[in-house]
Amino acid sequence: MQNALAVQEKRRPAIADTLPKDHRYTAAVITPQTLTALLGEQVQGDLPAESEPLFQNAAQRLLLPRLEAVGQFAPVAVSLPDPLATETRSWQPLLWQSLPAAR
Repeated sequence: MQNALAVQEKRRPAIADTLPKDHRYTAAVITPQTLTALLGEQVQGDLPAESEPLFQNAAQRLLLPRLEAVGQFAPVAVSLPDPLATETRSWQPLLWQSLPAAR
């Protein structure tokens, strides 16, 4: 809620301000720092140490350090090409574009 109010008061940029100029077909914005924090919380919450010590140990030693490393990557926007290939039904290529780091 605080972030939404900060955007409204122009103290923080709106997500649309950080998207590439041709963002008409942007399908998703991935912020690795936020995603890895969420995944880390879920892993630690779903693997209680007393009932799953082997998996908990493996997650602590192997998974969480890798999640922390992924969290250092820059945010990306996932977009569809413009114009879309609509002659036939087919898979569309995804365009991955780096975004400025979140403040």
